[in-house]
Amino acid sequence: MKKIAMKKAETIVGGALRQICETNYQAEMVNDKSVCYQTTTCSDKFGLSDATVSVKRQVASSYCDTAAQ
Repeated sequence: MKKIAMKKAETIVGGALRQICETNYQAEMVNDKSVCYQTTTCSDKFGLSDATVSVKRQVASSYCDTAAQ
């Protein structure tokens, strides 16, 4: 068996050693109030849709105010 560097092995072997994450902030109306949500979407190093995970959580409204600027 030939030894290879980890960098090269990552390109050959599948897996999610490196995640690509994107964070967005979005204001939504809930019970006539504006609520700010943070949505973080992560996928594996190949960006495969079947390996994508998305997490949505409520955050302070100031995050949506600064994201809009």
